[in-house]
Amino acid sequence: LRIGSLDDPATMLTGVAALVVAPDGDIYLSQPMDGNVRVFDAEGKPVRTIGRKGEGPGEFQSPYGLSLLADTLCVIDMRLHRESLFSLDGDFLGSFSSVAKGLSREYVPSAPTRVGSDGTMITVPGGIIGGPNGTPPQLYLRTDRDGVVSDTIVSIPLKDRFVRMTGGMLMGQPFLDVPLVTPSLDGQRVAVIDRPAARNAEPDSFRVVVLHSSRDTAYSRWFDYEPEAMPGQLVDSVVGRYAKGMAG
Repeated sequence: LRIGSLDDPATMLTGVAALVVAPDGDIYLSQPMDGNVRVFDAEGKPVRTIGRKGEGPGEFQSPYGLSLLADTLCVIDMRLHRESLFSLDGDFLGSFSSVAKGLSREYVPSAPTRVGSDGTMITVPGGIIGGPNGTPPQLYLRTDRDGVVSDTIVSIPLKDRFVRMTGGMLMGQPFLDVPLVTPSLDGQRVAVIDRPAARNAEPDSFRVVVLHSSRDTAYSRWFDYEPEAMPGQLVDSVVGRYAKGMAG
């Protein structure tokens, strides 16, 4: 299956932030740059476009997350902090806002990342990088439609994740080995890949854990692998670029 084209405006795509597949096989793609959701059939042919750039009902500034709630499509707008509901045929049904409430000043207001079939959300609030208390941990929160936090599913420490350059600018660590975290499309589970970097060429392992939104463990397994050294040329290139930034 191939979707999109380089020269046909009817199928041309910009950046795709999320993808969900409906029970009938239709494919829904969110496009933050264009401010819409594109729909293709199971063969990749264009079917319809949902929404457009704007701030009115059924419009988007940055449509990012997508969730299917039975026969309803939920589109999460990260810029407007708004969740819009549509029928699968593209009819606008309504909207609501569920920005997480009661967070410390280390975090900024954020829309949910996933909307669950039970009506609750998984919200990942943005943290203030390089504040007086350092960078706060990355939180994966269970919230309701009013933004009330009911639980913290996962908390990932982000210490030493950034390098401060000359002039105060921060750049991400190039060889970071913090856990990878992603919520499931149905908003009911979170997968965590704990993958500390190997320190030598000896066989090593990483762990995959799947947590229910209630924080109960649904799956946990260690996987063995053979580490491979990064090419010296790549390491030298990245280190040189960062050294140049730190020197101004």
